[in-house]
Amino acid sequence: MHAGVSSREWNKWKTGSAPHCLRLDNPRGVTVRTIAVLASLGFLVAQATAAAFITHPGGTRAIGYDLHTSEGAVTAGVGGSVSGSFDQTLTRRLPGTTTSAEATASQRMDIGDSSLTALFSARADADQVGGTASAGGYSTSNFGFRVLAETPFVLDGQIESTSSGVGTAGRQWTRFAFGGARDDGGAQDLFFDIGRSGGAANQPLHAVGVLHTGWSYSIEARTDVSRVSEGPLTEDETAESRIEFVITVPEPAAPAALLAVATAATALGRSGSRPSKVARRPCIPAYR
Repeated sequence: MHAGVSSREWNKWKTGSAPHCLRLDNPRGVTVRTIAVLASLGFLVAQATAAAFITHPGGTRAIGYDLHTSEGAVTAGVGGSVSGSFDQTLTRRLPGTTTSAEATASQRMDIGDSSLTALFSARADADQVGGTASAGGYSTSNFGFRVLAETPFVLDGQIESTSSGVGTAGRQWTRFAFGGARDDGGAQDLFFDIGRSGGAANQPLHAVGVLHTGWSYSIEARTDVSRVSEGPLTEDETAESRIEFVITVPEPAAPAALLAVATAATALGRSGSRPSKVARRPCIPAYR
C-alpha cells in the first residue's frame, strides 16, 4: 500500500471502483505479455513458412574423369546417394613426353529457404605432338524433392557447350530434365526435357509455374564430354559442357508476418485497455 492512501481507498482501487486515472477497463484481459506471445507466434509461423520450400530431398550423383596417353592412364570417380546440398570438383592432368590429357568435372547444388542453385560441368582436353591422348569427364545427378505448400517458382539458367580443335573424335552429351507427377498417378508437369549432343551451342532456360503438394518432383542433370587427339600432326582437342540454373520462390514473409501480428495484437490491447476518464483529480500513486 502506498503511503498516504487509506486501506478503504486501496481496496476501492483494487476492485476498480475508485474513480481515478489508474483504473483500467480491460474486459478482454489483454496484457503486454499476451501481445508479446502473439507476436512471437507470428514469427514462428513465418519461420515455418520459410522452411517449407523443399522437403524430402534426395537422389544420386556421380562425378569423375578418364585420362589416357601413350605413356599411362588414370581413372577416378565418385558417386552415391545425396539427401541435401552438395559441392565437389575433381580435376586431374596426366602429362607425358609427347602427349597430355586433362579433365575437370564439377557439381554443386545449394538448397536454401527460398532458392535452389545448381551447376554441373565437365571439361576434357587432349593434346599430343606425335602419339595418342584422350580425356573424358562427367558430372551427373538425379535429384528429387517435395514441397509442403503450394509454391510458385521461377527457374532461370543456361546450357552451354563449347569445343575447339580440328578433330571430331569423342563425345559431348548434355541432358537436363525437370518435372513432377501427382502421387496418385494422374497429372504430370514437364517443364524441361532437353538432350543434346555435338559442339558449340547455348540454350537459355526459363520456366514459371507452381509446385504442388501431393506431387513428387525430379531434376536430372548430366554433362559428359571426351576428346581424342592422335596422328602425326600437333592437335589440341577441347570440349566443355555446363548446365547452370536457379529455382527461386517468393521470399519468406517473416518480417511482414511479425509486423502484422504485432500490430493486430497492439490494436487489440489498446481497444481493450483504455484508461478510465472518470477521474479529474490527480492520480493516486499506488503500487502492488
